[in-house]
Amino acid sequence: ADLLVQLAREARQKGWWHTYGRALPPWFEAYVGLEAAAVRFRDFQSMVIPGLLQTEDYARAVLRAAPYPGSDDGIDRQVALRMERQNILGQPSPPGLWLVLAESVVRVQVGGPSVMRSQLRQLIDVAERPNVTLQVLPFSTAAHVQPISPFTILDFPDAADPTVVYTEHLTGSLFLEAEEDVGRYTVIFDHLCAEALGTAASIDLIAEVVAESG
Repeated sequence: ADLLVQLAREARQKGWWHTYGRALPPWFEAYVGLEAAAVRFRDFQSMVIPGLLQTEDYARAVLRAAPYPGSDDGIDRQVALRMERQNILGQPSPPGLWLVLAESVVRVQVGGPSVMRSQLRQLIDVAERPNVTLQVLPFSTAAHVQPISPFTILDFPDAADPTVVYTEHLTGSLFLEAEEDVGRYTVIFDHLCAEALGTAASIDLIAEVVAESG
């Protein structure tokens, strides 16, 4: 808990993201601080492509589809925040990202065919980076029988800092750092990786979806 409190405090005091004001909910501010400090992400998404890999148009479509989307200006600020967060993947020594996407994520037409094609093409491009591993969990796997909520496992450079599991819900988020909780999510992530397509087959599937959309 001390790590999370400290990072949240630093986020309020020093983080570049404080300039986005109300576009950044208080419960998400701590996560952005953790994200900026992490050296590795293990991410499972069953609903949307994660913010670190979203195009502007896709991000805007996701935000507009929210139950309470807010004003156009507010959405623009949230999109700008997501785009700036993506800078960590372009650093000289970027964090590692291992992403498992449910097949539904690449097939649901968020924002329409044109927006989705651009998003999937960007996903293919990003997957070619040496610090990124991308797998798709196909509909045919047993893992879809028991749906698993999206989660992210974050690792940090200092061995004294515990690994953290982050999950979101409609009105907030949870940070889990107990060894037992982290261990369970790690086992789940490893199971999802084993069930998912390999990296080459995953890219092929995404390319097929792009081709099918015209």
